[in-house]
Amino acid sequence: MSAPGRLVALAAVLAVAAAGCGIDSDPEPRALPISTTTSTTTVPEQSGTEPTIIHFVQAEKLVPITREIPARTPEAVMESLFAPPTPADGTGLSSAIPPSMEVLGLELTDGLLKVDLSEEFETVVGQVRSQAIGQIVLTQTILPDVDRLSFSIDGDPLRVQSLDPDRGEVEVVEDCDFVELLAEPDADTTRLTAQQQTILAVQRDEMTERCDA
Repeated sequence: MSAPGRLVALAAVLAVAAAGCGIDSDPEPRALPISTTTSTTTVPEQSGTEPTIIHFVQAEKLVPITREIPARTPEAVMESLFAPPTPADGTGLSSAIPPSMEVLGLELTDGLLKVDLSEEFETVVGQVRSQAIGQIVLTQTILPDVDRLSFSIDGDPLRVQSLDPDRGEVEVVEDCDFVELLAEPDADTTRLTAQQQTILAVQRDEMTERCDA
């Protein structure tokens, strides 16, 4: 799918979120130290809140839930993602992101979001690591300005295992590298609200078409 086509699909997903999002964020978001560059896009200060899509783990797959955030920026999205799921978000949800892990920096340049994580991420291995990175990648690439991500741990570059068998370990990942982690909307193990099911179906259909092209 072309870039304009992806933006149309993302707009549809966010429109569904806006139509039914009324969730209060119970846990207090932790402050994240953010690095910036002169080429990073400056977002005007906004009042109120905006809906966005956050991905959590349910039955070993990733599912989208909606949350209200101050502004639809990588920083605000990451703060919400790091706040664990609550009963208001849905049932059977968990996060593969360690509660002790911190984001040391975020830098967005020309569609590439560089994410620097604290050393606690070193202890996350195997399937849980794929889920944690998948949560971050699928959540951040909902933003139209974020196309791909790279990761580091305390400043040291981290190669990420793509779930695409043709790619292997790579320095830069995109949402297509984790499409197989998305739950099936009609799976017996998927316990979502009607709104969340709609968001998942739109997102999965768009990604399947684009990633298989």
